[in-house]
Amino acid sequence: MDYEATVRQTTMQMTVLAFSFVSGVLMFTVAGFVLGPVFDAEGIASTGETLRLIAIGLPIAAIPVSVQVFMSQSKRMAAMESWETRIGALRGRTIVMTAIFEGPALFSAVVILLTGFSWHAVPALVLFMAAMGGLMPTRGRIANAIGGPDGSKVDPYS
Repeated sequence: MDYEATVRQTTMQMTVLAFSFVSGVLMFTVAGFVLGPVFDAEGIASTGETLRLIAIGLPIAAIPVSVQVFMSQSKRMAAMESWETRIGALRGRTIVMTAIFEGPALFSAVVILLTGFSWHAVPALVLFMAAMGGLMPTRGRIANAIGGPDGSKVDPYS
């Protein structure tokens, strides 16, 4: 395998994947603003408040889960011998991390659709966008995560 070509291809593939996650959340959120609220205020008063509280709780719950997944996957990647094996693990870690943050954002978009916009949806949407910014694949991030073409691991602190 050619290191440079593989890093370039992986960067492009993961960028397309990241933008597809973002576009899904964006489409649901826009649909919620345009079509919502689906239920009238009296018919969903208690259920709507419960949904809004869940929309606040999900991003809070996603943070420790994402930290645990990131740390365990990073340890697993550090133990791997070559960049070829690390690049597969990096793809998997990125997909899982993105999905962890996408779930609360999609739920918030559905809450907007059902109950109308309220501030309860904002934390999940902001956290999702921040996570996507942090996980956005660039050539440098991928090269740092998988190490050099000789199999050596890049140490960002030296």
